[in-house]
Amino acid sequence: MTQQRPTPPSPHHRGGLDDRLTVLAGTPDDHSGVEDQLIAIAQLCAQRIAAVSYASVTARHDDAYTTVAAGDDLALAVDQAQYADQQGPCLEAVDTATLVPVPNIAATMRWPRFRDRAHGLGLCASLSIPLFAGRGEIIAALNL
Repeated sequence: MTQQRPTPPSPHHRGGLDDRLTVLAGTPDDHSGVEDQLIAIAQLCAQRIAAVSYASVTARHDDAYTTVAAGDDLALAVDQAQYADQQGPCLEAVDTATLVPVPNIAATMRWPRFRDRAHGLGLCASLSIPLFAGRGEIIAALNL
């Protein structure tokens, strides 16, 4: 008797953030709905987490970073500053599969382009969280 892999719910599946993260973790990495799941997770974070004003999702494709989802132009601008400099918290989260907190953006010395752009846009803190799909390997970073 063979077991069939469960089919992931439609990307339009209604549910909370915890449901979306659970669905993503059980979705095959190459499933066509992964990107829709990442977009939904970013939107839910911006809408439902009181301390979060902006959210984006960064992924690496063919050795280049890209923003898969961005709540607005501000989040995209902060991501792009990191891509231009090839360093920053979202890139580190993708590269190392670790949580990367920046509790005080204005005081961080580690990523000057990120600091200058994010602080100049009025951001105070950030958190980049690795996201995993079915294989258990990092597929993106959620940036809050």
